[in-house]
Amino acid sequence: MKIDVDLIHLGYPKTGTTWVQDVLFANLSGLKNIGKPYDVNEVFIKLFNQIVSESSLTFSVEQYKIEILQALKARGIEPKSKTTISFELFSGDLYSGFGATRTLERIHAIFNPATVLITIREQTAVIESLYKFYVAGGGSLTIQDFLYHRNSPGVDYFGNLNLVSKFMYDVYIKKCIKIFGKEKVLVVPFEKLIQCPTEFITNILAPLGLADEFDDISLVSNKKRGGISYLGTGIWRRLNQIFATNDSDSTLFGPYRVLFPHIRRTYFFPLDKHVFSKGFRERRFVNLKRYYLWERLGLRFSQDARRLTRNITIKEDLKMIYKESNLRSQHLTGIPLEKYGYSLPQKDEIKK
Repeated sequence: MKIDVDLIHLGYPKTGTTWVQDVLFANLSGLKNIGKPYDVNEVFIKLFNQIVSESSLTFSVEQYKIEILQALKARGIEPKSKTTISFELFSGDLYSGFGATRTLERIHAIFNPATVLITIREQTAVIESLYKFYVAGGGSLTIQDFLYHRNSPGVDYFGNLNLVSKFMYDVYIKKCIKIFGKEKVLVVPFEKLIQCPTEFITNILAPLGLADEFDDISLVSNKKRGGISYLGTGIWRRLNQIFATNDSDSTLFGPYRVLFPHIRRTYFFPLDKHVFSKGFRERRFVNLKRYYLWERLGLRFSQDARRLTRNITIKEDLKMIYKESNLRSQHLTGIPLEKYGYSLPQKDEIKK
């Protein structure tokens, strides 16, 4: 026997998941949402983190069923309650996507969802947001190193660009369809929340039979601060290179690692909001060159095919990488992704 739930929101991170959790689901009476926000669902957060991370050698489906049912009972959630789960790490490791298939199989073994929700976002935008999140958390790499070099959390020992691969949505959508069935998989682009919030909300709530329940559209603007600014990110990254953080290799002033969250929250975020965010508002890291200056100079004298594209930006590079994947995602979902800014191949580029 599996645990019945009405909807499981799998992610992706940085696709409006926090807004869905803290605003949309939180303002629907009669709906029981477990998972996030953290301050409400500590027991479930612990369980879901374990589902994602526990070794296959010790993982027990039946034990998780027992613990989750006990947690539901403790919160007064009856089996017949309209229940949703929203936990973006179900889509795999934050920076590499590792464990995504294993996690989906575990979820399928534990739960019987009526609908599986996947929110997606145009890749250059989601990577820009994720890079800022990485730096805010203590990361010290440039965006070029973050995306393409082996010392990045998104690039493995063999040089595979796992972070880039993570956002090839068609692979994940196809896997969800295989495990849960096509009729149960719902995909909604984040861009709808910006361009047509009513449609975004309706798409998500329709499977729950609650499409008409959320009538305060003004809450769409009730979003938490969307990361630090372009200028603030640049300054913070350089500080992370100097002082020790959880995501920095620096050994200078080790105690700073313990103080880091407090300094960031109490001093740096307010300073960024009131000072740094006033400058370079339109600048984006994905608009920087794909190759460093010294690499571009080296490629000028190289026989490497990359010399032909040495002056492209990161955004241009990513747009090229994701074209075919986005086309496949469009075929799988029926969503006109080009309408929302996703790159797709031109007619003469489509493979026969």
